[in-house]
Amino acid sequence: MTEFSIKDWYKAGRGKRSENLAKKYYYDKFSRMATNIYKLKLPFNLDGNLVEKYLWAEGSAMCVKHPIVGWCVCKTQPTAWDFNGMAKKFRPVFDQNYTGVDLSNYEFSIDDPNCIIFYDTCDPEIKRNMALFLIDDIVDVRETIRQQIFNQKTPLMAVTGNTKTRSKVKASIIDIAQNTNVLFLDEDIGNTIKPLNLNAPFNIEKLHAHRIYLENEIMMYLGIDSTDAPMKKERMLVDEVEGNDEILNYLLADGLKARQKAIDKFIAMGENANVEIQDIIRPIMEFEEGVEYDNRDDE
Repeated sequence: MTEFSIKDWYKAGRGKRSENLAKKYYYDKFSRMATNIYKLKLPFNLDGNLVEKYLWAEGSAMCVKHPIVGWCVCKTQPTAWDFNGMAKKFRPVFDQNYTGVDLSNYEFSIDDPNCIIFYDTCDPEIKRNMALFLIDDIVDVRETIRQQIFNQKTPLMAVTGNTKTRSKVKASIIDIAQNTNVLFLDEDIGNTIKPLNLNAPFNIEKLHAHRIYLENEIMMYLGIDSTDAPMKKERMLVDEVEGNDEILNYLLADGLKARQKAIDKFIAMGENANVEIQDIIRPIMEFEEGVEYDNRDDE
């Protein structure tokens, strides 16, 4: 199985500076969404936000009573597996070691009450961050839009005979041309240059719609309802609304069930712990009274 790593994907990206910045922008944008879908309440002053950070980036997280630092949140490194290929022993991995002692020099069994393992989904091999695969397509569409906008600002070309004439022409163009690039050529080479044909199709509206579609696809994979309730009520058929809601419910429930398994272990210890979906994730659609919503296509 080929592992997908956010760090490898982000660091390996090569290209223009604008493309790399755009990838970082979209990565940050969707990371902020993904880490605020579920709300964890954990005992022992454990940071639920840190758990969500590791679940998004790594697919798993560990809450462990460490012999040196006590209860803490950290990343996991499986060290043993059962006959089904499921991890059964783990080594804690810390972002920073401030004790001077090797904190990872300990192993915890999944049956150890001092070791609570969180998974991002019910299948440990499936990670929600796989949705970031579509960021490359989003950036590609964005750069295409940028190129089409640039084509609308094709530099003006001025052919002049000498330096004195060039200064006069330049002064005249500056007076009338704003936010426009001007290319000045000497008369002896002006006849040998042909303007580039930049009359490419101008379809920014379609490209913009496709970019929005890709962004919505990522949000749907995360379980986020990207469709405004008024738009649902006015434009979507009932079957479309219900079908979209079912998909979102399945995806949200998958992450919720995975987290609930870990929460149940805290509860079994007699501790107060809880996980729930943020209310803002699924906007409630209110139908107007006295309005009939047809389930059929318009004839």
